[in-house]
Amino acid sequence: MRPIGFGHKNWLFADSDNGGGTLAQAMMMIETAQVNGLDPHAWLAGILDRIHDQKITRLDELLPWNWTPSR
Repeated sequence: MRPIGFGHKNWLFADSDNGGGTLAQAMMMIETAQVNGLDPHAWLAGILDRIHDQKITRLDELLPWNWTPSR
């Protein structure tokens, strides 16, 4: 939670309500990955690598609490 409190004044410059919402969603995903003991950078890179050929019925495998670093 510290990064959230640390950057809240900077988020005033998110340019719009939509930009602020997008930033909040990104921070939520990063913090969720950290809470689940993952490296957020590795998790996001893995998600972006896999998402294009992931079946829509199996998207839950990409959530932080279900994700594994290797296929």
